[in-house]
Amino acid sequence: MVFVADALGQWLVEQLANAGRKKLTKLILGSDQERALRRAADAAVWATAAEISPPRGEHAGQIAMVVSEVFRDPGPEAPLAGPVMLLEGLQAGIAGQLAVLDDADLTGTGQSSADVLGVPGIVLADTLTDHLVREIIVRGSDGGPLAPLQGQRIEEKLARLASEFRDALARPGSSVTVAGRPLAEVTDPFVLEVHRPVQSEDAPAGLPELPTYVPRGHDRLLAEVARAAVAGRSGIAALVGGSSVGKTRACWEALALLRDRDPQWRLWHPIDPSRPDAALRELAGIGPRTVVWLNEAQFYLDPAEAGLGERVAAGLRELLRDPGRAPTLILATLWPGFWDALTARPPEDAPDPHAQARELLAGHDIAVPAAFTPAQMSQLAGAADARMVLAARSAPDGAVIQFLAGAPELLARYRHAPPAAAALISAAMDARRLGMGAGLPQAFLKAAAPGYLTDDQWDGLGEDWLEQALAYAAVPCKGARGPLTRIRPHPAAPRVARSGPRDSGAQLADGPVASPGGPLYRLADYLDQHGRTHRASQIPPPEFWAAAAAHAAPGDQAELGDAAHARGLYRAAAQLHKNAAASGSLRAAFYLSHPPGCLRPDPCPAHWAAAHAPLDDPGGVAWLLGALREAGARKQAAALLARDPAAGVSLDDPGGVAFLLGALREAGARKQVLAATLSAHGSAAFGVHLLAGFGGDDAPAGGRSSGCAVAGVIAVEESGERVDDLE
Repeated sequence: MVFVADALGQWLVEQLANAGRKKLTKLILGSDQERALRRAADAAVWATAAEISPPRGEHAGQIAMVVSEVFRDPGPEAPLAGPVMLLEGLQAGIAGQLAVLDDADLTGTGQSSADVLGVPGIVLADTLTDHLVREIIVRGSDGGPLAPLQGQRIEEKLARLASEFRDALARPGSSVTVAGRPLAEVTDPFVLEVHRPVQSEDAPAGLPELPTYVPRGHDRLLAEVARAAVAGRSGIAALVGGSSVGKTRACWEALALLRDRDPQWRLWHPIDPSRPDAALRELAGIGPRTVVWLNEAQFYLDPAEAGLGERVAAGLRELLRDPGRAPTLILATLWPGFWDALTARPPEDAPDPHAQARELLAGHDIAVPAAFTPAQMSQLAGAADARMVLAARSAPDGAVIQFLAGAPELLARYRHAPPAAAALISAAMDARRLGMGAGLPQAFLKAAAPGYLTDDQWDGLGEDWLEQALAYAAVPCKGARGPLTRIRPHPAAPRVARSGPRDSGAQLADGPVASPGGPLYRLADYLDQHGRTHRASQIPPPEFWAAAAAHAAPGDQAELGDAAHARGLYRAAAQLHKNAAASGSLRAAFYLSHPPGCLRPDPCPAHWAAAHAPLDDPGGVAWLLGALREAGARKQAAALLARDPAAGVSLDDPGGVAFLLGALREAGARKQVLAATLSAHGSAAFGVHLLAGFGGDDAPAGGRSSGCAVAGVIAVEESGERVDDLE
């Protein structure tokens, strides 16, 4: 792995080695310690960048890059008066290295690099020192390569930070963020999304919350992974099986092997504000002896935002191989379809959107069968738990867990539903399998349902048909959720630090709980999977597509448009992509720039793409401009150029900027090429700051990526203008 703070890590290794020679510390650096120091440095740089960047964090990557570049060229060692301790030496060294950021003379522009970043060098140095020391403490507090540092005298500040880390559990307001909560406090299986079981009408009082557990073959394999973690070896187990087959319950039972251990284990279940966002935000706080609970792992590894799941997977891979945070245990659950999507290797030369997820998961799957064996069924018949006896009697095909979770009742309610309720459920199943999120707007369901009814059925409905149908679909199935239930948002409350996860019922796994169009509804998991299998060949009626175009979330419309296109419904596809493009989807704009053959005589889709494509992705805009020109859509390409796509160009994406400049030059937009070099963060001087401040022409090749202005200078020179004219 290449760390953004690799230069800082190397500098830190050298500083500690020097400290050893000066008898400030008794540290003997080895390869494991050096790697651990580099990881600590990388985490410290990113934490510093996130803390001092603007609230939305747009510039965090640039700040991290600048810090890394500064440490590529170690400056002269500053003499310190009096007795010197290790922390003093680190503070002085970091401050000395970052001092160049305050020197306006180094850039030749009259403005220091610190001015461009918007933070004084001394503030950056103090913040970086705090995070660096904290990372060393967290990673060395429970053993590992950095443990020797815990015994060194590094001043009262180090002792204070160490105390904060050790006392974090007792003080929820501490500035130290420790992921998860003690496993001894995790006593409610339903908080971790174990399905609530069916309740027998004649069950005796006093039954435990969960039915008696019957171990199966997959439990033995899962226990091996858990015991290896107890022995000190990090690992991951991904339980793969259909809906309601017992994956999450098996993980819950495996926790018994980790409870009552000394030192105690913790459990981390990231869900707030969204699963992948919480995972990324809190990954750095995971310490040794932590269970990472990833129920329905597709929400973490394959979210809607491109690249987010890969960043989560990369962080989890790094966690597993970090000896300073071992042992950790990742428990994940997935449906087979999601497992296939995340682990399939793409064809040669095709994009590989799940490379990190595949490396994380491959070889760690444990299959969970959908049915009990005859021997296990006979064992259930004599169980003391009335619910297990009922399951054995009512599930002759061995689908015990599905029955316990209410699946048969769900199917029965769907199959025997009144026409209006069946129409709502069918529309919901089609919506989920074709790309809509988990929260289905009531307005969509109301508009789509008539297409699933015959004329006679529709004419026979009362004025309150929608209310009656929703009430029918919401009735619980033997203790489990009904087929289609309303998602009720919790009242707004001030955000406070929490040491543990919130009940998953308080929010949607992968979407909002309210929409501008009114209430949202959720389809039961088992019916979701049933629809994907049994309705796969069904083409929804026209009312479905019209309702989707009118009421689906903007982020879902491009995928729904793809589904319409795949079924030959080109006008519906064009309308859905048009809506998605207007909401900022470049992928939808690409579709409109090359519509199906039957729509190509109509210039409207391409006009719409040119007029509404978002301009905040320079690489995507360049691709769209090239596609329009290649298709001969000159008027549309001119319309796109008239929106001045270079005006808001940002250096956050160096490759995209270079791609856009090239496309503009090929389109003859010489003035926009000039403007692009001056628009990002004030001017191309931002890149010059980096190049001049960190070595100019002599800067290492790896550091030149920080000076994206080079691409702009090249494009300007090729456009026929002089670089001096940019002054």
